[in-house]
Amino acid sequence: MANHEPNSDAPTERESSTERESSTERESSTERALDRLTAHRRFVPVALALVAALGLTIYSNSYDVVFQFDDVQNIVNNPAIRDVTDVEAWATLNPRRPVAYLSLAINYHIHGTRKFGYHLVNVLIHLATAFVVFFLARNTLATPTLRGSPLAERRHLVALLAALVFVSHPIQTQAVTYVIQRIAALATFFYLATLLFYVKARLRETPSARRPLYTLLATLSGLLALFTKEISFTLPFMIALYEIAFFRDRGIDWKDARVRYVALALIAAALVIPAVFGFDLDLVFGERPPQQGNAFTVTATTYLLTQFRVVVEYVRLVFFPVNQALDYDIAPASGFFELRILLSFLFLVALLVGGWLLWRKRRALGFAVFGFFLALSVESSVFPIPNFIFEHRLYLPMFFFSLFFVGAAFTLFRRGRLALALGVVLAFVSVNSVLAYQRNEVWKTNLSLWDDNVAKAPGKARPWNNRGVAYMERGENEKALADFTKSLELNPNFESPLVNRGVIYLEREEYDSALADFNRALVKLDSMMTYPRKSVFVSRDLFHALNFRGNLRLEMGDFDEAIADYDKAARIESGLPPEFFKRGTAYLGKQEYFRAIEDFNNAATLAPNDARVFFNRGLAWMNLGKLQAALDDFNRAIDLDATDPRYFNNRGAVLQNMRMIDSAIKDYSDAIALDSTYAESYVNRAVAYFFANELRAAWEDVRRARELGVEPHEGFLDYLRQRSREQGIPVPER
Repeated sequence: MANHEPNSDAPTERESSTERESSTERESSTERALDRLTAHRRFVPVALALVAALGLTIYSNSYDVVFQFDDVQNIVNNPAIRDVTDVEAWATLNPRRPVAYLSLAINYHIHGTRKFGYHLVNVLIHLATAFVVFFLARNTLATPTLRGSPLAERRHLVALLAALVFVSHPIQTQAVTYVIQRIAALATFFYLATLLFYVKARLRETPSARRPLYTLLATLSGLLALFTKEISFTLPFMIALYEIAFFRDRGIDWKDARVRYVALALIAAALVIPAVFGFDLDLVFGERPPQQGNAFTVTATTYLLTQFRVVVEYVRLVFFPVNQALDYDIAPASGFFELRILLSFLFLVALLVGGWLLWRKRRALGFAVFGFFLALSVESSVFPIPNFIFEHRLYLPMFFFSLFFVGAAFTLFRRGRLALALGVVLAFVSVNSVLAYQRNEVWKTNLSLWDDNVAKAPGKARPWNNRGVAYMERGENEKALADFTKSLELNPNFESPLVNRGVIYLEREEYDSALADFNRALVKLDSMMTYPRKSVFVSRDLFHALNFRGNLRLEMGDFDEAIADYDKAARIESGLPPEFFKRGTAYLGKQEYFRAIEDFNNAATLAPNDARVFFNRGLAWMNLGKLQAALDDFNRAIDLDATDPRYFNNRGAVLQNMRMIDSAIKDYSDAIALDSTYAESYVNRAVAYFFANELRAAWEDVRRARELGVEPHEGFLDYLRQRSREQGIPVPER
């Protein structure tokens, strides 16, 4: 038989073996180099510098992002954060989140409404949290259970990569770039810092001065977390999970004081959590009526079932962060056996079973799985929230995902394939960094954000409404009307587009259409008030609808109905000040002057530079015969705004009644100089000229008033004729 030569392009068995040996040597040299690098005493500062550099680069385009969505009411229009020294204001705005609102009050004290400062603080919080992720991951891999494991041998590198995954992931943009969601980021910082200090104390097996210090820091950080956001209520349970995962392989030793401390913390949490909610079960579990653009009622059962699908979406987003949106379109579950709900449930059960299997053999990965679900448990369980899904709710769980992802890569590609594991993680970080930077571009303006959201959730009413608001802000009212109408097609009872469309009609002086939209919006208010107050989020749009309708009724002279609208707006506690000025004006129209003055006093406190307030209060004082008080208010109004002829005209009337005729004539003349068609000032100046015995000038003003279509009072004309005849001055004919 002929001998066949091997294919020259294929390596021989010996060549393959040689290459494998060479590859192993290269891998070994790479591992040795990495080991030397991570063992270097300067590795930690270099690692933190890398994390900071990446984070600063990714968010370098976020500092000029406008205030979005809830930022406006929580920052721009929030009087509670105006004075950082007014503790009662910011601490009681949301008693469960005073630390978060203190941070906003400090920001406002330094930056006002300049957005750069708020974004800078958010980015710094994000970087600080990423640093905590680094130290917590590194210390976790040094715990007794993991000591000697492959991951523990690379704990410095794993910690760095976990921090890079955390800081670069695009899902984090909502908690960083969306200013008000610093609440989630700040709570996560304190939450993970508490866990870190706890671990540092636990790792010190021998008594030392630092153990009490770490324990104290853990306690303080835990309290700050608890009063930053409700997600921190799981912290005692997370510590218990951590204790069981990494310190208690042989069971729980109740003789150990630290174990008893954990048990006491769990008991305290069971008491503190309901106490913070005021033991109000309706607040925690009560159903939520249709609100915030939803056309459905949310119950504890509905919310729980829907969360099966939502959590699957969260899992998808952390692995494949594409098609992100601020406002996702997730329909409520109709029942457990709805196909997508059932499949989602089975998928989550499979994840938990997988987590248990990992727990037994790969403890760090198993802990990350269970920690992820525990971190989500407050906002993805039985506590009904009108909004089923938001990306910022993943900010805390992202620590556990980061630990899992890096740990899984190093576990799958072990035994000489460290370079491959490193490549997978760095590729993931690189792609995510680009996606995060691009996502920040979407956040730039209201229009870019909601245009993106409409494209991704075209069947949801709220994105259409919010894009309409963005068009309104740009003066593109036709496009805004089209979006509001589309929003109402998707949800006919959504109050926000009704109010916004009504405002456009109001600007166009299409009063019937405006009133019809305001009335439709306010039908919902009465139905909402049948629910327990704490279960209902009363939209500020309803507050505005009442005020706009009140303004319309005020213009129509329907003072009683206008006052009724203003009173109802004040009672719904929207967080905005009542329309004291408008209601005072209605009382003025009703000639209830003392009530008008009371409202104008409140309005002057809220708006001390609004000339209209002092002018109207001056009118009330003048009608009560309090001339000096009226004069003081008219003086203040003119000091603030010297362009309104009415202010000079009415001050002239007061001066005239105070027998200061020359000053009165000057004010009437100033009013006429501002508006030569202001007939009332001609009439008033004619009377003043009469008292000054300047009868020819008085008749000239009478003539000008008549040319403008105003006839002076006949009694005054009789006096003017009589005195003119006595002095031989010709009396003009009409």
